[in-house]
Amino acid sequence: MKIITDRPAIAAASAVVLLFFLLLVLIWLHSNAVQEWQILIAGMIALVAAFAGGAYITEQIRALNSQVNRQFEASQSFENERRQRKFAAARAVLPLTLSNLCEYSARCGAALKTMLGHQLDEKIPNEIEIPDLPTLPKDVIDELRNVVEFGDEKISKVAATLIGEIHYKTSRLKKLWQEYRAPGYHVTPVANVESQVLNMASIYARGIALFDYARGETEDVPGDPSQHDVAAALNQIGFLEDEYQRVHNTASN
Repeated sequence: MKIITDRPAIAAASAVVLLFFLLLVLIWLHSNAVQEWQILIAGMIALVAAFAGGAYITEQIRALNSQVNRQFEASQSFENERRQRKFAAARAVLPLTLSNLCEYSARCGAALKTMLGHQLDEKIPNEIEIPDLPTLPKDVIDELRNVVEFGDEKISKVAATLIGEIHYKTSRLKKLWQEYRAPGYHVTPVANVESQVLNMASIYARGIALFDYARGETEDVPGDPSQHDVAAALNQIGFLEDEYQRVHNTASN
């Protein structure tokens, strides 16, 4: 924010003084003795007035600077306090938000598991009935947006990445469901379903990794989930390594 400076006032006053001084010199060179004293006295009065005027203007600008600075600092303090309160509220409900997100991922995993249970030669015919696709709770995205808006740079980046992953991977899952339920007989490749399983495991892993931070147990913000994290998430959403070796192998590569 630009703050007014007193330099222009000082420069103006200095210019006035200089002009009066030059005027006095010229008059003194072209006047008689009586006129000299009259003009000199008038000139001195003008000089004093110029200095006084410059000092007054300078003091007014300094006072304005001080007032503007105080108002700016008060505004900044209020905004910082508001952001801190908003983030504290967002962080307070973050454990519940993450719990809902992980539960959603697990329910999606269960639906995908139903599809995989009817595979035949690496394909899944659409003749079997599959459950409806779980719905992501609306407040999950809303609360994560609050973390992005009011959190510091690190946690904002992590929350924004999670929101982006949720949008992208849930849209792919919806597309898989729509294609499977499209009219007419067709088959879905098992690899496509396994890809969605890995997507849900990735979302689950990101949610689990944030729990310690959400509870206030640490200020360290987690990075991207590792292969081990995704493998652990696969187990958590019901895809045990002994039963789904290929999915785990894909997660490790």
